[in-house]
Amino acid sequence: MLVFRRDGGRCVYCGCYLLERTHPLRCSYAESGEYWEIDHKTPVDSFGTNDFNNLQLTCSMCNADKGTMSDRKYRDVLASRVEFEESSESTSSEELWRGIMERRILTREALQEQVDSTDNTVSV
Repeated sequence: MLVFRRDGGRCVYCGCYLLERTHPLRCSYAESGEYWEIDHKTPVDSFGTNDFNNLQLTCSMCNADKGTMSDRKYRDVLASRVEFEESSESTSSEELWRGIMERRILTREALQEQVDSTDNTVSV
């Protein structure tokens, strides 16, 4: 319970609010409301201890995703995911906009060529 209080009742990685397993009210529709788990910053497999300073509050998804990685390694993984998503989003939107503009230009040029090549005289 001390870890829960120290970490503010939130997952140290994603920040979602966490509930005790004995909490009677759990909203099944909200993203928040995950039950909390205690995670080791330095995994026991890597000679981590059960010392208070080596423990942290996580949601089940982040804890499962972290697996046996150290806290530092997992934070690096999360940071690289965020950087990748941010670069993908900006690149995708820039490429999308560039594609839209290129199609507009090509369409306008094609229409202009049709107008220029059409004989505007009417034969009677």
